[in-house]
Amino acid sequence: MIKIPMLNKYNTYFSSNDIKILSIISFTFFLIRWGTSFYFLKEDIITKILFESLSDGSFFYPLIKFLSNLDFNNSLNPLIVNLKTVPMPFGSIFIHSFFYKLLGVSGLIIVDFFGIFLFFLIFFKIFNLFNTKYNSFFLTGTLYCMPLIIEILFINYAYTAPITQLKDFFSLRVHRPFPASLYFFSMIYLILSMNNNFIFKKRYFVGIGILLALSLSSFYYFFIAEVILLTLFFFYKFNFSILKIFLRNYKFVLIAITFFLITISPFMINIFYTENDVLISAAISDLTYEKKIYLLKYYLSKILEIKFIILNIVILSFVILIRKYNIKNYQISDIFYLIYVSMFLAPFIFLIFSPKVGLLYHFNNNIVMYAFFSILISFILFINAKLKIQLNLLSILLILTFLFLVKLFDKISSYDEVDLKRYEFNKIVKIINVNQKKDKLETLLTFHTKFMKWGILDDNVKYLNLTMVGMTPKNHDQQEKDLINVFKFLNLDVDDFLKFLENKKRNWRYLNEYVATFFLHKYTANSLFRYNDSINFSEESKNFILNSSPLYSQQIAIPNEEFTRLSNKFIIYENENFLKPDIIVLRQDLSFINKIKINLINYCVIHNGKFYKVFIKNNGSC
Repeated sequence: MIKIPMLNKYNTYFSSNDIKILSIISFTFFLIRWGTSFYFLKEDIITKILFESLSDGSFFYPLIKFLSNLDFNNSLNPLIVNLKTVPMPFGSIFIHSFFYKLLGVSGLIIVDFFGIFLFFLIFFKIFNLFNTKYNSFFLTGTLYCMPLIIEILFINYAYTAPITQLKDFFSLRVHRPFPASLYFFSMIYLILSMNNNFIFKKRYFVGIGILLALSLSSFYYFFIAEVILLTLFFFYKFNFSILKIFLRNYKFVLIAITFFLITISPFMINIFYTENDVLISAAISDLTYEKKIYLLKYYLSKILEIKFIILNIVILSFVILIRKYNIKNYQISDIFYLIYVSMFLAPFIFLIFSPKVGLLYHFNNNIVMYAFFSILISFILFINAKLKIQLNLLSILLILTFLFLVKLFDKISSYDEVDLKRYEFNKIVKIINVNQKKDKLETLLTFHTKFMKWGILDDNVKYLNLTMVGMTPKNHDQQEKDLINVFKFLNLDVDDFLKFLENKKRNWRYLNEYVATFFLHKYTANSLFRYNDSINFSEESKNFILNSSPLYSQQIAIPNEEFTRLSNKFIIYENENFLKPDIIVLRQDLSFINKIKINLINYCVIHNGKFYKVFIKNNGSC
């Protein structure tokens, strides 16, 4: 019989009062996020949702709507049919889809309370394993505000690594971190609970199966780390008796596998029927033996850098220090060190075994993030043991009030100089809504991604002439034809088309936002990954690209032979499957805006502002 060490635990009884307190805290942060927006900005709800969306999380709103309607192959064009399916990260959007189905677009707001509450619940329970309840409330609240605290403390470095990675620890950005990171946090709590109790319980292995599947179908980087983490954890508990113990308890392994297969099945079916060109645009490409070796050598060179060696010495020193002084609950520190090691090993395991590769920089971000977290947990354990800080109710109320005010003032200050584009965007939406009441305006033409998303969320708009890549399961040929159709409809020529797609160097990389909009990673260009491995760029571009990091997946450049092919295609292609738009929204900064010729008998201008020009179909009412 093998004795399994367990944690020295605090009273971890979870009362209904704890739920009430966490609900109040979560609701307060939710009001800060959304209440201020409704108070200061009177705007259309879809406009509000799009502009309040964090980072590029709004990309997933169309997929959320499609999933809520079980609509997987909508081309948003009635003339383009019989497509394959669009790949959907089921695990990271099904919660939002549920709220959307239940409450409509308002559900995309309400779901944020659910995300905040889950974060507080998970980390309160984690911290409560080695802290008093009041201390746990404090630590959880501080952790939730950590991205903002880091930005305030390191304001001059807020947009540089590794500060950027730490800022992304958790936010309400759709897909990742919410809810993908919550699955990983839940796995951490589950492992800590297993360490704290008898491991072989049915509920633990049901949880393992479901969480692994949700991670794989949302953010596979976490899935790989979780598999490694579970392996290390079981070795940590059972040493080399692991095989004998699991053979004896094989039914629990079968339970985990069963629930994993059930939970992952919708995602796997979707991927089986997915349009491959969309996966290519999402940076999924073949990983040849030569590329594996190149990337493994690259990662090896990075871990041998002196700054990374020092980081590992610091992390390990904290863990050893905790053990040396036999600090209560030292196993917590051990497990968080295993989490960091799992993140550290994840890219190597992935590169060795995977036949394909995606956006590798996410591995790097996770390594930095959980290196910090390992140090943080060890530091908290050490301070707890030496200073024995015990916060009371009054101190917690004062600290939480301070955190609320910091969040509130930060949110309010963001409205001091609201983007004028946002005002104009909302004005246009209201004008279109008025006209939609008089006429049936179903088809939207725009190059602007926010208006594309608005068109999908607005129930009156049915079709889009142009769609950003990943929004529909159109292949590359169809995306190109859509663009050519629109350029010819606007009476533009091949030179305008090529200038629209030209390679542009911005700051540290090549990136043309319109190429990214319609093709994204199809034209990734760095020292290792390029379209068809081409090096046919201008001399200046080629030198820059070939000397850039293989992790620069978000650097995009089209090789010269592709420009030639696209030029020929534009010249010989005759408009097909073109649905004449009812609404046309154009950005004023388009390079060809003054060359566009729209028949003002068929269309009338309803808005001509600083940022946008808008036409609607003339049905005799304008």
